[in-house]
Amino acid sequence: MRHLKIEHYSGSALVLLLGAALAIAGCAEAPQAPSVQNGESVLLEGEDAGPGELSIAGILPLPGEPVKDRIVFFFDAPVALASEEAGVQPFTIEPPVPGQFRVDDNFAAFDVHERFEKDVLYRVELSPDLTSETGARIPAESQTHRFASYIFEPRRMWEIEDQPDRVVLGMLFPVSVELDALREHLEVEDL
Repeated sequence: MRHLKIEHYSGSALVLLLGAALAIAGCAEAPQAPSVQNGESVLLEGEDAGPGELSIAGILPLPGEPVKDRIVFFFDAPVALASEEAGVQPFTIEPPVPGQFRVDDNFAAFDVHERFEKDVLYRVELSPDLTSETGARIPAESQTHRFASYIFEPRRMWEIEDQPDRVVLGMLFPVSVELDALREHLEVEDL
């Protein structure tokens, strides 16, 4: 195998020095195993959440899809907000977005008034006040989720240099990329 070197540059551009072809398998916010939703652990559909716990049966948008106008969590039992306080919502969204929450049957949903901002990663925290009708709660490891308003993939890729012992490629991503996270999804093949 030839030499692989990754260098970090400011902003969202990365320059990758490769001795062979570069393939990027899905990265943050791209389709992942069903047990992971946008980089966060969740229980699988039909998986036993344990006694007194509420399981997430599904989430929209699906992993790898950008969030556009709605976020929906489906549960394995009917749900309600346990708190009677005014203003308690089934989940919070950071950064905040104007919209309408709804809890009905086995789901909690948020419909944005306009659209989610372009190129933003949203953090969603399910409320501890969202419980099943029997009082079962969502496990702590299933309460935090991330949704991106973009598909994570290189927006632009260009050849900077082509030498017999290496190829230098430039890549522009929609957001800043953590070098360590990118390394996990690099594959170099000697062609």
